[in-house]
Amino acid sequence: MGDVNIPKTPRGQETMDKICRASEELFSQKGYYNTSITDIAQRAKVAPGTVYIYF
Repeated sequence: MGDVNIPKTPRGQETMDKICRASEELFSQKGYYNTSITDIAQRAKVAPGTVYIYF
C-alpha cells in the first residue's frame, strides 16, 4: 500500500473503507476503465477531493 495514505483516526478509517467498498462495487459493475473518481465519490457519499486525499 505504498500509494495510500493510512488514516490516523477511526473516522478516517471509516471514510477509507467507504471509498474502498464503493470502488469494488463500481469496478465489478462498470469495469475499472469506465469508473471515474466522481462515480466513486458519489457512491461513497464523500467529496471527490476526499478520494484523492486517501489515494
